[in-house]
Order: sequence, then structure tokens, then C-alpha cells
Amino acid sequence: MRTKWLRILLGLAAVLAAAYAIAALLAQPAAGRPFFAQFEHQPLVMAHQGGKGLRPENTLVAFEHAEALGVDVLEMDIHTTADGVPVVMHDETVDDTTNGTGPILSFTLAELKELDAGFDWTPDDGQTFPYRGQGIPVPTLEEVFAAFPGMPMNIEIKQAEPSMVAPGRGVRCLSGDADEYRDQAGRALDGCHLLQVDP
Repeated sequence: MRTKWLRILLGLAAVLAAAYAIAALLAQPAAGRPFFAQFEHQPLVMAHQGGKGLRPENTLVAFEHAEALGVDVLEMDIHTTADGVPVVMHDETVDDTTNGTGPILSFTLAELKELDAGFDWTPDDGQTFPYRGQGIPVPTLEEVFAAFPGMPMNIEIKQAEPSMVAPGRGVRCLSGDADEYRDQAGRALDGCHLLQVDP
């Protein structure tokens, strides 16, 4: 009886080994990621928040300056407004970088656009505020994509609650190859460069 079970186990092991060997011979390497291929052999210079400390953070002014400096990647943070528009800001409130107060989620896009995103930026510990009153708005993610279409970007979703893309919310592709709605956050929109979340 013991010999019979041993033969069965050895036979099963041989079948599994043969299947593995065949699978290994037929396996193909995973498709490359062409976007990252351009960066394979060099360190990257990333402009954190567009170059925080050099210009008002997470603004088009900062991203333009970073591009002029020749950085490889723009890094930014996003939240959504009360009307569901992704905007580029680090904190969950507007207090530290604008002339307003309160959570980003309490502002509509129109209300947020009235704030001065260069208001609190200073290069000299508060002696001067060269960008105050210069008409620098909080940018939408769409505006950043439109201004820098070929620039690689690292986008950090800062907003945890409520979810920017929660099950049941509509997600629409605004630019790229896809133009359709999806209901689940886990479903990627192939070819999409910019998503809009419907509140």
C-alpha cells in the first residue's frame, strides 16, 4: 500500500515538473514599459512641488521655472474641490499657501480660483512676498497637463477621505485615447492621461 502511494506521489511530481519545464520554455518576457525606458540609465532630477523654495509651490509658475531649469520630472500633489475637480495642492487646507482658510473640499473650483496661490511664498523668511498679488491661481490637474504635455510627472494623491475615485462614482477620461465612464476605482482607463471624477 505504501509503495502504491509513493508511486502516485512520484508520478504527480513528475507531471508537475514536466508542466513547469514546458511553461518555462514557452514563457515570454513581460512587455516593456516604454515610458520608463527613457530613464533607464540615468538618475532623475525631480522638481518637488515644482521646486518648493524656488517659486510658489504646486503652481504653474513653479512648474514653468522647473522646466526652464531642465528638470526631468515634475512632482505634485492633488486633492479635489467640492465640485469634484482635481487641483494641485499639497495640504488638505488652503491656509499655508494662499490668502484663504479652510479645507480644499469646502471650495468649489470657482471659489478656489479666487484665492492667491502666491500669497504666502517668501524667499527670505517673510521679509518680502514677491508673488503676492500677482494673480497666481491654484492650478487644476488638467491645466498642468495642458501646459506640460510631454513632461513626465509624479502625481501624489494626498486626499484620503473622501476617496477621489470611489466605487459608484463616475470617472471620465478627459484626454487621451479613452472616452468612457468606469464605475470602479480599480479599473484603469487604458490610454487616458487625465481623469475627471464626477461627484
